[in-house]
Amino acid sequence: MPQVFSVNFPFKVVDIVAMGRYPYEKGYFSFDKNSLNIAKQKLIDIGLIDLSEKSILEVSGGERQLISFAKVLAQDSLIMLLDEPNSNLDMHHQEKMFTLIKNEVDKGKIALIALHNIKTAAKFCDYLILMKDGKVYAKGLTSEVLTEENINNVYNINAVIYKNIFGLYDIELIEKQK
Repeated sequence: MPQVFSVNFPFKVVDIVAMGRYPYEKGYFSFDKNSLNIAKQKLIDIGLIDLSEKSILEVSGGERQLISFAKVLAQDSLIMLLDEPNSNLDMHHQEKMFTLIKNEVDKGKIALIALHNIKTAAKFCDYLILMKDGKVYAKGLTSEVLTEENINNVYNINAVIYKNIFGLYDIELIEKQK
């Protein structure tokens, strides 16, 4: 899933999602009933079934992002590659998306996600690779990688890392004094 999903042809939303089913299709220019049903189910899962017959050119940036994610889900591949999948999404839709990703992982799939939001990574990711200047700085379980020292060294900012009342890792960033 790319960071920005761009389409300049007025495909219907359901057809965009069904394009994720292309490897399963026998024909080149149509989708079988099964693929269309899967596409519609993924639109239901992300809460955009009401947009299924609209042109992709008529939806917002956040809706496009969710439609791109529905296409990934429709592919039903073992590994999901997602680049900043939560860009252009409000908090509600970010939570919904990452919950759906976590559900897919719980079913045995692998999700590789490029993220800049450390709080989101702390909440939803089991394993992290922390990058600095294009190189791996730290990797391992979330609890091993998300340390105050690592955050300070990579982002040049002080952080307090703790488990919140829900038992999830949380981070408070504290700007360094100049």
